[in-house]
Amino acid sequence: MVIIWLYVLQLFTLPCFSMWVPIGSMLKVDNFTQAALLSSIKNINLSYNRNDILRINISIVHYQDSSDILEISNKACILFEKGVSAIFGYLDRAISKHVQSMCDAMEIPYITVQWDPYQERGRSINLYPYADALAKIYYLIIKDMKWKSFILLYDSTNSLIRLKLTLKKLNTINYPIVFYRIINETNYRYVLKDIKDSGEKNIVIDCSYDILENLLYQALQVGIISDKYNLFITSLEELKSNSDQKYTPEEQQCEECFKSTKSRDSTWRYILWISLVISVNHLGNNLSTS
Repeated sequence: MVIIWLYVLQLFTLPCFSMWVPIGSMLKVDNFTQAALLSSIKNINLSYNRNDILRINISIVHYQDSSDILEISNKACILFEKGVSAIFGYLDRAISKHVQSMCDAMEIPYITVQWDPYQERGRSINLYPYADALAKIYYLIIKDMKWKSFILLYDSTNSLIRLKLTLKKLNTINYPIVFYRIINETNYRYVLKDIKDSGEKNIVIDCSYDILENLLYQALQVGIISDKYNLFITSLEELKSNSDQKYTPEEQQCEECFKSTKSRDSTWRYILWISLVISVNHLGNNLSTS
């Protein structure tokens, strides 16, 4: 979706710039959206070899607090001074409206990627799916999975607002729903243990992307992530990949063994070969002992 709008920007700015289309970005450091934006720009620029096609040149300013209106205004002015043709931002809703008005005054588009329950069509360009449409999709997914009950694990009131329409539709067909809220801390095992003890096997997880990875890791430790449980995670952002993780030679051998020998039986349980560090002959004749 980001790539599509970058192409649109090229068409509108073609008469204005000779070689490069300057755009601005206001995002947090190491933000997932920033990584997606930079990747999109890189792919577009690499796809062009002709001099008559414009390429994208981005200027990024980082902020510490997205609710500090003075800081955000100063960052926006820095981008305006650089002559950007559009601004990508990932800000609090109230501040986003302020930046939108500044962009309107400069007659350039403001583009964002964030969930907004009160999104006004025709104002800023929001690449995030429309809130009501997303809620209907959640409802259809739960209905298609034929769940008769489930647990909703959430971390803020925004989760309830986000799932309001979904819960309203499910309430019309008498779905038993149990709510568990996790407090913004680092240890979620107590709540996860209560969920496990409840006996419910269907779980909807709606929480901030910042804590999702840690939450799932602790759910694995508690024993919730297994073939006995069904998890529906509403986050649209992909978790960080461990593809760049460095392994020892022994760990790399185990990784390759897992990839090359894993399979599933008729019940979809994993079947794995065991990788031995030493030869099997070192085990000796232990049949009689066992």
